[in-house]
Amino acid sequence: MTERIFISKSASEVSALKNVLHSKGIEILPHSFLTFSSSKISINDSFEVVFFGSPRAVHYFDDQMKIPTSVKIACIGPATRDFIRKLGYNVDFEGAGPIDLVGKEFKAWCGKQKVLFPHSNISIKTISSLFEPAQKLEIETYKTTINACGIEPCTTYVFTSPSNVTGFFMRNKLPKNIRTIAWGSSTEKALLNRGIHVDKTLHQPSLDNLKACLLSK
Repeated sequence: MTERIFISKSASEVSALKNVLHSKGIEILPHSFLTFSSSKISINDSFEVVFFGSPRAVHYFDDQMKIPTSVKIACIGPATRDFIRKLGYNVDFEGAGPIDLVGKEFKAWCGKQKVLFPHSNISIKTISSLFEPAQKLEIETYKTTINACGIEPCTTYVFTSPSNVTGFFMRNKLPKNIRTIAWGSSTEKALLNRGIHVDKTLHQPSLDNLKACLLSK
């Protein structure tokens, strides 16, 4: 079989990576099983910090109500940080490394400050679950819908979120003798819970790190 890499992202998100792999004779098959829509935001309490777990959470929050200048902004990692900065905001806390470590460091950084967590309707709430109810506000800012479809057999499978793992296995099975790559520890856990062996986990997930991983064989 020709080397073909599946990644659970849309084609528009991986166009640069596709060009690089194509130059190496590697085919890439991008497909996201997820679609997104805005949820109406209503906040009836004050908060001192807002924590964003993805660029998408930033987009849907900022689209309805701008981030207050009086609050500190925290985020999961570099991709979300860059998105926040493009909107003209400064970032006060940026996570680095596995999500469990980010959660512990963020909780220590917060102290007793009250935190707002914008999230999806199907968020697994890894970081917000570390906080007591009195110290956090959780609001649904967008809805994630999982859409199943069949995927052609590939030699490597890159899963980018627990929700995409769910979407894939609704209609697909993994062939034998393939390589699996998990985009972060939450995705790794979703695969392991299904009994899927994970060959590599990107604890600092980015397209650059993925490219290095794919071309390091």
